[in-house]
Amino acid sequence: MNRSSLEEAHSKSFTKLAKLAANGCPNGTFAPVWQILKNSSEKLSSIHLQMMQKLQDLVKDLSKYADELQKKHKAIKEDEAGTLEVVQSIQNITNMVQKTKEIYFQRASELEKYQKENASQKDIEKAEAKSKKAYEEYRSWADKHAACREDFEKKMTIACKVRFFYRIEIEYIFFSMLVCHLFSALSRCGSFTSETDDRFCLLL
Repeated sequence: MNRSSLEEAHSKSFTKLAKLAANGCPNGTFAPVWQILKNSSEKLSSIHLQMMQKLQDLVKDLSKYADELQKKHKAIKEDEAGTLEVVQSIQNITNMVQKTKEIYFQRASELEKYQKENASQKDIEKAEAKSKKAYEEYRSWADKHAACREDFEKKMTIACKVRFFYRIEIEYIFFSMLVCHLFSALSRCGSFTSETDDRFCLLL
């Protein structure tokens, strides 16, 4: 049973108790006691009902915000398809730069090894050709990375400033803080109602 259902159950229980107290003997020594029991039960029923309503309202607000946030993310994803594409491109190009760099260093190391070991001219020329080819590939991907990075920075800057990415994040942070505050306040109220219930039971 969730908290909202629990508060509703408590509210109904105290409402029933208030009705029973109202049907008590209106005359006699216990008449004031029945009246106190009735009034106290009605007040406690009202408190638990208010707690239930507040919890339900909070859940509705959370659901509404979650739906709005999902719609915003979907709209941004559609609007920023170009930005997403350039992000994926720079990731792929960065991987290729690293890969070709490692290959180039490997070929250069092999060439240096042949030269130090006085290998045959044919082997050295072959190693030089491989090293040169690896360097050209590395350089080509490095140039692509530089161009892609410029495009990436430009589109990300526009996306962050014009599309208000930071505002969405700020809204999310403030809403999260508000939710925490409300939950904290409701928890304190819940503790109060529990303590009140306990004291009321002791009086009985």
